[in-house]
Amino acid sequence: MSMWDKLQKMLSSEEKDTQQIAAPSPTPTPSKPDYLDRLKMAESGGRADVKASTSSATGHHQFIESTWKAMTKKHNLDYTLEDRKDPIKSRKVAELYTEENRQAFKKVFGEEPTDTQLYAAHFLGTTGAKKFVSAKPFELATKVVDRDQVAANKSIFFDKATKKPRTVAEVYKLLKTKIGEE
Repeated sequence: MSMWDKLQKMLSSEEKDTQQIAAPSPTPTPSKPDYLDRLKMAESGGRADVKASTSSATGHHQFIESTWKAMTKKHNLDYTLEDRKDPIKSRKVAELYTEENRQAFKKVFGEEPTDTQLYAAHFLGTTGAKKFVSAKPFELATKVVDRDQVAANKSIFFDKATKKPRTVAEVYKLLKTKIGEE
């Protein structure tokens, strides 16, 4: 039984109204061709000049400084931090990062990741996303991810109306909606 089958079984037996985490099809397909365009819209609304107020993230794909530096160094790209705002260079790094995340997920879980899982990896980093995706759906997401990620993304990890922390399932559903996988 795959991890998604187990998750779906747990969701259906524990709380029927929270079945938002849909299992991928038995033969998952790679992300849709427009994934990077949807990622750009989810992260920056398609604007290259967007700068996060809570982190160093900027540009179309909202790369933080450390991820950008690591990716450009690893792939021998002569890009500056300011190049995060360049649409072509940002997309190139997003392609490389997405492929690395896809391969990492496939290696760990033995199946192609969904677009939502790829988005979680972009958003949380590969290690954080693997931990997040492996967590129990009713666990508080704030207990699963890094404290700095929570602080930088309160609108993701806390319900705006109630100010209560969201569960892993609730955050997953939010990410799924943001990346347009529904």
